[in-house]
Amino acid sequence: MRKTSLLFVVLAAALVMAVPASALQFGTPDGDDHPQVGLAVFYTAEGMPLWRCTGTLISPTRFLTAGHCTSGAAIAQVWFTSGRPAGYPFAGGVIGTPHAHPSYADFAEFPANYDVGMVVLHAAQPGPYASLAPAGYLDGVKGGSHTTFDLVGYGVQDALPPALVAQVARYFGQAKLVNTKSAYNAGYNVQLSAAPGTGGALCFGDSGGPVFLAGTTTIVAVNSFVLNNQCMGSGFSYRTDTADSLAFINSFAP
Repeated sequence: MRKTSLLFVVLAAALVMAVPASALQFGTPDGDDHPQVGLAVFYTAEGMPLWRCTGTLISPTRFLTAGHCTSGAAIAQVWFTSGRPAGYPFAGGVIGTPHAHPSYADFAEFPANYDVGMVVLHAAQPGPYASLAPAGYLDGVKGGSHTTFDLVGYGVQDALPPALVAQVARYFGQAKLVNTKSAYNAGYNVQLSAAPGTGGALCFGDSGGPVFLAGTTTIVAVNSFVLNNQCMGSGFSYRTDTADSLAFINSFAP
């Protein structure tokens, strides 16, 4: 797990943790509801494992995730299973090449993080595929309980010692929109608050996971960072509904 400042912590999960991290906090098992959401492990060119994240298949060979997941990695390995993949973290899966947004600089320009990444898979996948919300979609929605999102990820379910939960399984939760305009957001990030009783608290391993419009598989953001090591409070996701993000993502289109 890499810290980017004293103020916030990115959501990639380190593979060297004593207990592997696994599931969306306070969520419920996703089962087969979101088969386009996958678990990704990233490696050096020499094959040394670095960290793991979540991502989403948006076309046969495009797997959308976070920039801090792909940055510094040479190889990605992706599984599309609801439970712990056979052979995880070293065998099986689909191999791909990771790419970070060219302006991603380890949060140096915060809140303009450019925290979006892409894995180009070496073998085409049959889908289903998620879609992307059009540019500016979140600029026209209301915060609070007016707007709800579906979150899907493989991140830690409980980060409070000593109850680290480690299932390495796909979990589902919901969150509501807080805002897109605060100092932490400034039009680049979206601040989310877990919807009471429905999970949705982001934690380590949820990095790059999709923020879906509720009841759809339309992505408006990818999960990026939280404010402390216990994953308490709001989570923040980098918007994919900006002209810049969409240009980067679509640059990998066939």
